[in-house]
Amino acid sequence: MYRPNYWMATLLAAAAGASAAPMNYAVNVVATHEIDEASAELANAFGIPSISRTDTSATFSLEEIDGGVYRLTFLTASQQTLAGDAVIPDVEKVGDFLPGRWLEFAPWTLAEGGVKRAPDFVKDSEEISYNLLALMLFPPGGPKAALWRGGARAAAARSYGVSVISMEAAEAQPLPAFEGEESEQVEFSVVFNQKLSQDTSYSAMKGRCSYEGAGTVVPAPDGLPAYARLDVAGTRDRSYIIAGKQRDLAEHIGTSIKLVREGYELPAEWVAAEEVTAE
Repeated sequence: MYRPNYWMATLLAAAAGASAAPMNYAVNVVATHEIDEASAELANAFGIPSISRTDTSATFSLEEIDGGVYRLTFLTASQQTLAGDAVIPDVEKVGDFLPGRWLEFAPWTLAEGGVKRAPDFVKDSEEISYNLLALMLFPPGGPKAALWRGGARAAAARSYGVSVISMEAAEAQPLPAFEGEESEQVEFSVVFNQKLSQDTSYSAMKGRCSYEGAGTVVPAPDGLPAYARLDVAGTRDRSYIIAGKQRDLAEHIGTSIKLVREGYELPAEWVAAEEVTAE
């Protein structure tokens, strides 16, 4: 998939840049939710719009702190949700709790969920999956694929919302280039699954999600992404026990993640024609 001279330049640059300064990235996650028709009545009772879109943006620094171990530190974060004619700013309040928080991981530790967090980093965003982000930063088939040590698999857990626990499993496989085609970009497929649970004084919830999709990464000379895109779609089913009665909620979800390194620009064809701005 790579031209030989590109591989050589990439490996030399990676060796020379092993102790380089942190790299800054911007990530944007656009998630669209559509309630299944059979769940419309329950969603209405819960105050959940039938169709919504959440746009979450963040910047972070990525620093290699020890032979393949990286520290990711969030610098800024913002969010807004479109539901009908309403524009709702920062439902998750990511602007309050993400900036300044960091986590450390090595790709080969993620198969077992191995992540070290800042002591005060106890809440996550529903929209930013560290597993999917890691697959974009270190894609299978890319210059740093060997850091996974046996397959690109990630299973870091998250906690978000009101006591929601998300046990996740993501796996990626490289996609072959079209016959006769040479490209500097890396393409891969992704399967992502979640098991959800929540216990509050009011209700208990169990859920399951399954998403599939594909990603594209264009590496910088040091082997880390210059820019990347990942699109996944699937379904989420949740069952709530409220006052002893079970209520089921199903929805279809599509998520598009774009990542770009400081000093680079996303390709024009990746930039959405519709820009969402809060008023």
